[in-house]
Amino acid sequence: MAGTFSSEAKCLPPAARGCACLPKSGASAAAGSVLMLIAVIGLYIQRKIVAPRSYVTVTGKGFRPNRVSLGNWKYAALAINLAYIVMAVILPLGALFLASINRAWLGGFRWSQLSFYNWDFILFSYDYAMDAMKNSLMLGFVGGFMTVVLCTFLAMLILRGKNRKLSGVVDYVSTLPIGVPGLVMGMAFLITWIRTPLYGFPLFLLMLAYMTRYLPYGLRTITSILQSLSAELEESSRVCGASFISTIRRVTVPLLRPGIFAAYLMLFIMFIRELPVSALLATEESTPMAVALYVISENEALGVVAAFALVQTVLLLIGTIIFRKLGNIEKLSV
Repeated sequence: MAGTFSSEAKCLPPAARGCACLPKSGASAAAGSVLMLIAVIGLYIQRKIVAPRSYVTVTGKGFRPNRVSLGNWKYAALAINLAYIVMAVILPLGALFLASINRAWLGGFRWSQLSFYNWDFILFSYDYAMDAMKNSLMLGFVGGFMTVVLCTFLAMLILRGKNRKLSGVVDYVSTLPIGVPGLVMGMAFLITWIRTPLYGFPLFLLMLAYMTRYLPYGLRTITSILQSLSAELEESSRVCGASFISTIRRVTVPLLRPGIFAAYLMLFIMFIRELPVSALLATEESTPMAVALYVISENEALGVVAAFALVQTVLLLIGTIIFRKLGNIEKLSV
């Protein structure tokens, strides 16, 4: 199969072959409601016990974080980290690379089978794979940006808002999706929008579902940084005559920048690798890389699957480097 998409129904996402294969929606909705109730109870406990404490570390006074010396334990810590990196990252990715440069993988690397056919096929010949890369990058960059902007606004409303009841309601509502599994979330969006004009824009519907599901993760990342910033910094700016918008632009956002980009990076990674929601909402034209990887594994040789998986890994690595440089995320670990 070169540059084509298999017509086998079993390999298509449910949204691309109709709703006949969906599980019972009533039972799934009930299970999702129970999980949301658990999330609400957990958030209530968090707001009563943890939230009232002060986590301010950045104030109007001079501040320098202190490094903790590990002494001789640093060698043990280094050995543990290196062992983890080798076993969890280098060896699996190395095995994928060896499989990707063998024309036919038979369980071991053979020089006689050395070929870059799989990479050429994935990057230049397989239209379905290339379209999936474009879709995932669009979802990761655009969807992640829209989500992080919304998360920043909600974090300001929750932690800096004057109306505490409204802030509490927003906090509860924005946290609810964290208790809903991806399959349940995908089914909810499918049932809600399948008979509306929005279903004619499957990529936008996917983006909206991603944003809804991962909003709590981005929100918690940004609120944790905002909690460390003393409100007196913004109050000082207002006292000096700066407007609210000017204070946000010149004081709050620059201080939040590492946290915003950290949230953006996390959302980018999650959007690229999201599978459960995509499995129910993706169509052939809007298939992201996570679903495409599953489809390719059902229709192609292991070498092609390994090459495509490594392409996804490289895209995530490049995105990580870009976000860390632009956002100066290293400041968060100083």
